[in-house]
Amino acid sequence: MKSSEKAYLSDEMLAHLFVETQQNTYLAQLYQRYSEKVYRKCLSLVKDGDQARDYAHDIFLKLVVRIPSFRSNAKFSTWLYAITYNYCIDQIRLTSKNTFQRFDYHDASYQHWVEEEPATFETHQKIDRTVSTLSLEEQRILWMRYQDELSLNEIALHLGITLSATKMRVLRAKEKLRVLYLKQYIARR
Repeated sequence: MKSSEKAYLSDEMLAHLFVETQQNTYLAQLYQRYSEKVYRKCLSLVKDGDQARDYAHDIFLKLVVRIPSFRSNAKFSTWLYAITYNYCIDQIRLTSKNTFQRFDYHDASYQHWVEEEPATFETHQKIDRTVSTLSLEEQRILWMRYQDELSLNEIALHLGITLSATKMRVLRAKEKLRVLYLKQYIARR
């Protein structure tokens, strides 16, 4: 198959062909499509460029081993996202970083917003501090829903649970966050 023909194959077909033939050209095409996205997702979670690059490299090494478990009835991008997210969270746990920031307020993209709305900035800092008190599982589900803007169906697929269980977990995590925030910042006034 010519290189130009591979460019038009779906991600799912490339994964299937790699498993079937073990030809690295199919995996190389997936790497070309997703290496930057995987790196950016890692960077958004770990906030360190070198560490994110290392993690992205590790994830693609894991992909070689795990790609036979990919099922064509799912989207490849969602499946790879799940591997990326889980790997980074596992690494965060291993390095004893029990919290992560929802926003990097020192990032240049937030500077304009921060200067115009300092009260909103302060509120977000309070929310982030409250989020950090939640369990990693609760943080993870809120992160997927609100930071990554995944649909409930995508979260369910990612977690391997039913849609109703996903809705319940999101609802419980939101309610716990609301109660903790109220106790911490509103009740003290």
